[in-house]
Amino acid sequence: MSEARRLNAVIAAYLAPLLRADGFKGSGRRFRRIFPDHVEIFSVQGSRYGTAFAINLGIQPLSIPDASENMPIARTITEDKCEFRRRLSESGTDQWWPYDASEDSMRIAVLAAAAVYSRVGQRMFEQFAGTDSPLHTITAEALESSSDGLHGFGSTRFRTALALSRLRYVQNRPSEAKCFAQLALKHIGGAAGYRRELEIALA
Repeated sequence: MSEARRLNAVIAAYLAPLLRADGFKGSGRRFRRIFPDHVEIFSVQGSRYGTAFAINLGIQPLSIPDASENMPIARTITEDKCEFRRRLSESGTDQWWPYDASEDSMRIAVLAAAAVYSRVGQRMFEQFAGTDSPLHTITAEALESSSDGLHGFGSTRFRTALALSRLRYVQNRPSEAKCFAQLALKHIGGAAGYRRELEIALA
């Protein structure tokens, strides 16, 4: 069995049951939990040299386009297409779990990652459930001030403001949509192709 397949087998044995108990579905290295209004993704990313892995978390509202400008399909979207994403980390730094070619080393790494998910990852996702989700409550002012109102989820300031402007629009909250559109325009940089959409939102 190849090293990649051995790691997948260890994930299936020690991490997948924890995720399935939380309502995630999937196999291999990617799992999804689907809600009526958004999808959450848990994905294991191997390092370039196959000696460590990180865990990427993604959240995508289903009512707005994803980061590739397509309407999301909950069963197939990947975390890199989510507008709101972050790495699983206990310390706030970029956390990787190293391992060697032995199954014991892989098991130790996967169990350590599972423990971090249990301590902090579950809570990261839980904060986005329900009507008091930060996706529904954060203001443009809070996003601009760099306060961690989204608990580390997001991408660039422009993309996050654009996504929240779109979300507020479909939620029929036009004044808030305009505030986020103004913030997106402020940070538009080289993404000039979005200027017309944002100017219409401000009209």
